Amino acid sequence: MFLFNRKIFKEEDYKKALELIEELVKKSQAEKGCIVYKAFRDIDNKYGLCIYEEWDSKESLEAHQSTEHFKRIVPQISEIAYERSPLYRFEDLD
Repeated sequence: MFLFNRKIFKEEDYKKALELIEELVKKSQAEKGCIVYKAFRDIDNKYGLCIYEEWDSKESLEAHQSTEHFKRIVPQISEIAYERSPLYRFEDLD
């Protein structure tokens, strides 16, 4: 499973968002089933960030979404996001 999640923050919230996302990335990368969990800066909006996730299975993703750090950090990120794109979820064609 592959996920893309992009958010834009106000200038005054950007530093806090970056701190939260960095913590989420670090803790998520250590989880069983996580292949890639990485944050990217938006080239077109200096306060935009995108998280790319790759999981080995739907079950691993579901386990990730029930972790303490996910349940604690994701709502905080969402609360300060100025603009949110939909969560894009993909899987291999085969």
